[in-house]
Amino acid sequence: MTETAIQTNTVSVTTTAAGILQIPPRGQEDRAAGDALENLAAIHRPRGEEKRPALIDTRGMGTLAREAREVDGKNPAVSGLALVDHSAFSRIAAEMFIGVARPNFPVRMRPSGQPAVHWLISQDISQ
Repeated sequence: MTETAIQTNTVSVTTTAAGILQIPPRGQEDRAAGDALENLAAIHRPRGEEKRPALIDTRGMGTLAREAREVDGKNPAVSGLALVDHSAFSRIAAEMFIGVARPNFPVRMRPSGQPAVHWLISQDISQ
């Protein structure tokens, strides 16, 4: 069971019954720093200040501006991040995000959603 999605210009944010934020892109729009800040506000809205693990399905995602990668990598709402990569291009984009943003939480790439969820749950990073 998931909560009602919160829509921004570039993502849709839901929380699963396991407490994982699911953040799929809403289209292939490129994201700038303003979009990242809007998404950050949407992530905080359903849960206040409590940190949650997050899963982002990179399929169909547009590019991220450097400033957007930096905002995403220092997201105080996220305790860990699983990126679902579906192609060589999405893996390269994810590796660029990790390298440039240097997130302050654990990040792993997984080939599909279920292994990503299992990794998030196994890390016990919900706090």
